[in-house]
Amino acid sequence: VEHLSKMLEDADAGSRENILEYLKNEKPSLYEKLRQAMILFEDIPNFPDKEMQVVVRELKTETMAKALQGSAPEILNKFLSNMSSGAASLLKEEMEYEKELSPEQLEEERRKIMEVVKGLEKEGKVLLRQKTESGSLEGLEEELSAQEMRETLWSAKAAAVPGASPSAEAIEQAQQYLAAGVQYYQAGQYAEAVSYLSYAQELNPKLWEAAQYLGSCQYALGQWQEALVSFDRMLSLNSDPNLKSWVEQMRTSILQQQTQG
Repeated sequence: VEHLSKMLEDADAGSRENILEYLKNEKPSLYEKLRQAMILFEDIPNFPDKEMQVVVRELKTETMAKALQGSAPEILNKFLSNMSSGAASLLKEEMEYEKELSPEQLEEERRKIMEVVKGLEKEGKVLLRQKTESGSLEGLEEELSAQEMRETLWSAKAAAVPGASPSAEAIEQAQQYLAAGVQYYQAGQYAEAVSYLSYAQELNPKLWEAAQYLGSCQYALGQWQEALVSFDRMLSLNSDPNLKSWVEQMRTSILQQQTQG
């Protein structure tokens, strides 16, 4: 759950909002678990006043003035009500003279504030959310298998941002996870490889090599139906006739395995 929530926290605001909305409608239990583990800028009104006062003391007036542009009234009031009258007046004045930011600049300033919040939380100076002891999606095992979890997130991304291209940073990270997954695959550590390859695919849904290696790992683990899903996804991203022929051979092999089973 920590891994999944961090992935969503680090996503751009538009993608995160769309993905969470998709999960809320399609997988409400998963949405609730993830949302409880996440901490976002829009959660600030829910911070206890005592904790908010610690946060405010760590922030520069300029940073707050930029991040609060166009924010909801309850967010602005949360800052002002937990500051001294002098500091609140200074913040209002700074906001009046601050130049208007682009959506990207505004998102970056809000990200800076949340980095401070998470840093304080990590240091134990504030307590803003409860963490599960196991760090797992407790209570969802019966509802969603690990493979279904990956498929749900992949579907959420595809539905939320159809045709959208991953960022340069996501592409680079995806390549790193792909390389690690391939190493585990070549070492015969298929279960470990699945985790890396799945995340590579989440970061860059257009990375057909991740789908190919993921399918091969699933095949080796006896997860034949999941393997076919991955292979079909690979073909949707790469129409090379040789790959298509190879997948048909794998499909035939899987059917034979099932018949023998």
